[in-house]
Amino acid sequence: MTSDDRAALLRQQAEQALHTQDSPPVPVPRPAPGAQEHELLVHQIELRLQNEELNRKNLELELARQEYEQLFDFAPVGYATLDDTGVVLRANLTLCRMLGVDRA
Repeated sequence: MTSDDRAALLRQQAEQALHTQDSPPVPVPRPAPGAQEHELLVHQIELRLQNEELNRKNLELELARQEYEQLFDFAPVGYATLDDTGVVLRANLTLCRMLGVDRA
C-alpha cells in the first residue's frame, strides 16, 4: 500500500468518524466558515487516528523487542553483538557463563 493509498484511507476513516459522532472531539475555539470547519475537524480526526496507529505500532515494537531480547539472553548458545572494530557491545548470559565473566 502506497503512502497516497494510506492517506486516502485515513481521510476516508476520518470522514466516516466525523459523520458518526455527535460532536467534534475537541471544540474549535472560533468556528471557521463551512468547508474550512469541516476540513479542520477531518484533519483533527486524521491526527487522532494516526496517533492511535502510532501507539499500536509502538506497543507491537516493544513486545517484539522484549521477545527478541529474551531469545538472545536465554539462548542455549553464546551470542555477542560486536561493533565494526570487533569490540563486544552485548553478550548473552550463556556466553558470559562460558567465558566466566560477569555480564556487567
